[in-house]
Amino acid sequence: IAVHYDAAAQAQVTPRPDVVISTKKGAGYPVGNAGQMGTLHFTNTYFLQSAIKLSGYLFFNEGTAWGTDSLTVSNMDVAFPVNFALTVTSNLTVRDGGNLTLRDAIDGSNSFQARNLMLTNGILSVSNYTGVSFQQDVSVSGAGGALNVWASPLDIGQDLAINGGTMRYSFVSTNPHSLHFGGNLELTNGAALHLYAGPTNSIAGSFHGGLLDLSGKNLVIPTNCVLYPYSNPTNGGSIKMAVNNLTVGAGGSINANGLGYKGGDSRSQYKGYGTGGSAPRGGGGYGGQGGKSGGAPYGTVAGPMYPGSGGGGFSTYAYVGGNAGGLVHVEATGAITLDGKIFVNGLSGDSYCGGGSGGGVLLVCRTFSGNGSIYAKGGHYSNANCGGGGGGRIAIWTKVTGEIYQRVWNGLMPGSVAISTNTLPAAFTGSFGNSVFLDGGLGSATAYNGQPGTFRWLDYSGNGTIIMVH
Repeated sequence: IAVHYDAAAQAQVTPRPDVVISTKKGAGYPVGNAGQMGTLHFTNTYFLQSAIKLSGYLFFNEGTAWGTDSLTVSNMDVAFPVNFALTVTSNLTVRDGGNLTLRDAIDGSNSFQARNLMLTNGILSVSNYTGVSFQQDVSVSGAGGALNVWASPLDIGQDLAINGGTMRYSFVSTNPHSLHFGGNLELTNGAALHLYAGPTNSIAGSFHGGLLDLSGKNLVIPTNCVLYPYSNPTNGGSIKMAVNNLTVGAGGSINANGLGYKGGDSRSQYKGYGTGGSAPRGGGGYGGQGGKSGGAPYGTVAGPMYPGSGGGGFSTYAYVGGNAGGLVHVEATGAITLDGKIFVNGLSGDSYCGGGSGGGVLLVCRTFSGNGSIYAKGGHYSNANCGGGGGGRIAIWTKVTGEIYQRVWNGLMPGSVAISTNTLPAAFTGSFGNSVFLDGGLGSATAYNGQPGTFRWLDYSGNGTIIMVH
């Protein structure tokens, strides 16, 4: 739809036309098969108003910026032009099936801010902005509510409450600290939080590609709520979580199944990605060797700071190997209570491909307790003559804060004591094979099974010598 008019004459029209102009997409069935919305072309920004009544990709002959005190998008699907500067000084509300998209060029310079953001069964998507900030609270509610922020620094001045909705955030590739909370993070009623790490350069001293910084604050993942930490699939940069106390309630989970290095594809000559990535058709390795002459173990037993590695693909049919489990890295100054589940399992590949390895779990805290489960299993074979992925690595440090852990790990406190054992902490109700799983994935033959992964509990207790008990 194109609406052309004399801008000066149109500005004199009163009252302003109260009209809906829409090229909204069709829903499609099943979910995910919707069409794309059409385009709306105007002479200038005259038809923009605080209650948006336009649906479509917007284009303007004149005007690259527009501001309003408050903005509401209700049951409208609108995308502003690339490099368009939208300013909302007060509240931004997207509700009742509304969808607002803000896009900038990769090298653009636009930023966006508002006082409060309220998404009630509505979606806000922002990509490639130099900054996105909300001075006060952000609320994402309802199964249709979603906040998607891609490759843009995000600053939330006060609380982020996800009540039955979804948030997806990808860290800026050059800034693992690009997400900031001034208040609390609250997950309720089936909320989902997806965090995508950027690439990292461990030589520069930073293993993580994204930091969820809740220092001094508690993170609670209650029943039916899930946190998904995605590692960079080709570089391995991963999410680090810094909290006061972490509680994963019964029915809640941190799920990094298949969120590590990806399986082998045409770009890798069908070798799985990652240090333990397997040759074609073999299983990825990490804590355990991958099956069918698969990927070798790597990393350390006491400090798994990497995700798992991908299974080998199969070039004959361009099939892709299984993705590996990701990394769950939590450093708590207080307690970690696990009554729910942590998953870092590898996935099975396509036909004739190897399984991905299990991923890594590194938990650092003063006390660890609960009756939940941790899974770091390798992915299975998918057809004849294929290997299973090796199991992952799990390490739990207790009686230690993140800062002390880093100093011990880097050799800056050589007189410290860390008793290392393959038994579970006494305050954690469970057993291997019952609540802690490190199995290698099944191969197409027993000889092609992936090898099991590794576990260590390190109990820090002051000055002395380091004792390793195997």
